[in-house]
Amino acid sequence: MMNANLMNLNRDMIRGLYWKETRQLLPLVFILVAVGVFLMMVWGTTQDARNPMADYARSLPLVLPALFAAGAGALLVGQEKEQRTLWWLVSMPVVPKQLIGIKFTVGLIGLAVMWVICWILFWIVQSIDGGPSRSLIPYLTFPTVADYVFLHLHSLFLLACGFYTAWRMKSTFASLLAIVPLASVPFVLQSLGYGFRSKWVGQRMIDPQSANAVTIGTTSVAILIITWMAYRAAQRALSPREPILVESFPKTISRVTSSPKAKTNAVRTPYRLVFSSLVWQSVYHNRIALLAIVLLMMAGTVAGVFAIVAWSDISWIQPFLGLVAFAGLVGVSWLGVFAFTGDGSAARMRFLSDRGVSPTVAWLGRHSIGVWIVSLILLFYTVLSYSVINRWHQHVGPLPSTAMIFLLTFVIYGVSQWISQLTRLLAVSAVLSPVVSIAAAYWLIYCAILYDAPLWMILLCGSFPYFASWLQMRRFMDEIRGPLMWTTVVLAVVLFVWLPMVPMQIEIARFPKMSAERRANLLAQAKAVGRVYGYSDPIVLHPFPGESFQSDFSQKETDRLRIFEQRSFSPSDVFRIPEVLPGHDGAASIDQHTLYKTLALATYAKLEFDSSEKSTEAIEQIGDWFRVLTTIVERLRNSERLQDQDFADRIEIWLRDAIHSDSIQQIGERDFIETTRSLLSDRKARYESRRRAVLRSWATRESASAFNGLGGYSVSFWAEDMPPVKRAAVYKHFVDAVADVTLRMLEAGEGGESTEPMRRELHGLLIGKNVRFEDGPYSDRIRNHPINQQIYPASQWYAAWEVE
Repeated sequence: MMNANLMNLNRDMIRGLYWKETRQLLPLVFILVAVGVFLMMVWGTTQDARNPMADYARSLPLVLPALFAAGAGALLVGQEKEQRTLWWLVSMPVVPKQLIGIKFTVGLIGLAVMWVICWILFWIVQSIDGGPSRSLIPYLTFPTVADYVFLHLHSLFLLACGFYTAWRMKSTFASLLAIVPLASVPFVLQSLGYGFRSKWVGQRMIDPQSANAVTIGTTSVAILIITWMAYRAAQRALSPREPILVESFPKTISRVTSSPKAKTNAVRTPYRLVFSSLVWQSVYHNRIALLAIVLLMMAGTVAGVFAIVAWSDISWIQPFLGLVAFAGLVGVSWLGVFAFTGDGSAARMRFLSDRGVSPTVAWLGRHSIGVWIVSLILLFYTVLSYSVINRWHQHVGPLPSTAMIFLLTFVIYGVSQWISQLTRLLAVSAVLSPVVSIAAAYWLIYCAILYDAPLWMILLCGSFPYFASWLQMRRFMDEIRGPLMWTTVVLAVVLFVWLPMVPMQIEIARFPKMSAERRANLLAQAKAVGRVYGYSDPIVLHPFPGESFQSDFSQKETDRLRIFEQRSFSPSDVFRIPEVLPGHDGAASIDQHTLYKTLALATYAKLEFDSSEKSTEAIEQIGDWFRVLTTIVERLRNSERLQDQDFADRIEIWLRDAIHSDSIQQIGERDFIETTRSLLSDRKARYESRRRAVLRSWATRESASAFNGLGGYSVSFWAEDMPPVKRAAVYKHFVDAVADVTLRMLEAGEGGESTEPMRRELHGLLIGKNVRFEDGPYSDRIRNHPINQQIYPASQWYAAWEVE
């Protein structure tokens, strides 16, 4: 009966231990899932769905199991070591082997649960996208089953590493730091193997199947080894310890305690220099962990600088430079964690609060070492970058400035120190802070680039975590948690995420919009000038010799090659003008490449004519070019595309310059010259064609919202200094403004008024503020001397070639 009771008691104790270990891991699971879902929502709902943040939001669930695996050992073992509950468990009637197995089993089950949650989140994201299945791994377009198997195995390897370091080391922080080099051991061994193989065997390429097999095999062996090492470390940690003899204590202790002077010489104000005490505590309480953080940051700095240097001789080490550089950012994050929980200071803050220490002094004291270390790293980066530039300047790409590195560390450190103040658990802070802080820095960089957030706004948002932690310092020291603290947290997070977008949202709201009456009026006008047959036939260049995809030349291509070798050819040898079909108005379209090549060949023919003896054959050849170009202009004027009207202007400019040249005037009046002059002088037809093209291009864009452009123009090439998010938000109003300004420009030009106000508006819309108006394509200086540059809408309307 007694044995049965003992067995039942032992069975209940085992169940209780399982429940206790599970409860210890639940906060880590809930926090990781909550933060992961929040980041996925923020990144996945950005306005520009084509940005990389959407891909990282999709792959974010992959990070959750790895973070859980890294923090499980610190929570289940390291936390109990610091709280000294592990020795209480040892005193219970439980075999150490059972205790070790319970902790590892709970961690293994938790890792499996995290992978289930990971795949559920990925399935939800795929369902929301509604498109074809996309890769969960952002750097692999078509990942194989072996890639996903490796991810699962590596998370199991991280779990074993976390247990090994937690059992092996006394400090929880030091055990978390030791995971970083251990986690990279399989990669380092594999890379060294590939490096020696490439050097001695000479084969630099390896097939993917063999590479996957080597990676999975290496990781599996590493799991077995590190698990055995973790078990041995756990047995040593739980084994009985030798008692400490009184004789082993230093003799000075007995002297100090028995000295009457030591009893009476008490300091009346022992906390007169609280700041110095806090600095001393930060340095000397956990010197190994602090030194490891500094070395990690310095290694990341060196790797980040040398990753930009192209060293072909040691290219096999390049992938690890980026990994070590990323580890340096993790070191900055852990330095922020060190401020409040890295050396057990969270438990000592209450002691200082009870003795009236100012929260501001305590806050500054906790950050003094972090500020000093960050300043040292920035100085080290500055010296190193200048040394690298001076020595390997021919191999160095654009290195980030010291100010940029400062902003990055400013944000990562600030977010991490705030998280360590909120969570209070070292393991949770150390696991959560790198992800959240680096994501926060990425968000501010994203806002600076795509939302054009000003620098003062980035600095203000980066200061929110510091201000929040300072504001909550009194409650942190008094160990008070309540609605006020969480209200501050929610307010700071909302401001951090939302405030960088405010200036852009204000600019979007202030962007000029077309009134409903104006829109209805223009739609009615566009409908009135619409064509029956709206399709424009494209003018296509014949493939030049050598541009054909055929492996052998046909007889026709051989004849054309002979023509080009003679450097004397007619327009029919260059391109084909589509025939006018019955019922069609003859509208044609042309692309910019065909336009420029056509004008280049026409210019070559004109130069040949200038140097010729003006024979009948030479006049007929240049006349063919004039006839074809005037025909192209007439066909382009019938097009409803705005871009074709601007292309027609370029051809008319060439014709105007040609008929005023001395060589053409020497041959007297010819039929093609009269036709050209008649075309150039017909301003009414040109006006009607431009107006119809603007109206129809705008109306076509209005009815087809997915069409990204206006009359053949792509909006992506306009206003290059405008942030992409703003361009996407104001796209419709942007095109409305361009159409409205060009229509007003037509009315002003036909009325004999100056078009400069409208040209300045177009410059502000399409060119932006980075280029002065006098240097832009809408200034008189550039319009009077057009060159083969990018063509903008209405840039040549009512210029000197047309007015004079």
